[in-house]
Amino acid sequence: MPDPLRAANDALMSERERALSEIKRLQSRVTEIDQVMTSLGSLMNGTGRRRGRSATTTARSGQRGGRAPREGTIGAAIEGFLSNKRQPVHADELMQHLTGGGRAPGGKNPKASLQSTLRQLEQRGRVQNTGRNRWKLSA
Repeated sequence: MPDPLRAANDALMSERERALSEIKRLQSRVTEIDQVMTSLGSLMNGTGRRRGRSATTTARSGQRGGRAPREGTIGAAIEGFLSNKRQPVHADELMQHLTGGGRAPGGKNPKASLQSTLRQLEQRGRVQNTGRNRWKLSA
């Protein structure tokens, strides 16, 4: 290649590497923000533990019962997402959110895994199916 073409190619390669590095940094930051938002959502809705109250004590006092999902789990991500929604959310929208945040359920059938997690959260009194596979946090 002539020198001007080589210089242009080198400049584009360098710019591409900088852009890829910036994308990687921003993806990492988005993940951090998602984790903080999940934690804040749990605290805003009383699902996080505060001042030493156990989940059992919270359940007995009439608030949403059951054990809160461990931070970083799919259950915690679901509760964090639902805490920011005023209307019930369809399971497909939940799956899109989890997939976008890198927390999609694994296995051969991720949708079935999501449904299983939602049913477990429902049994614990954490979420409620409002019909037609739409979910909201329990009151």
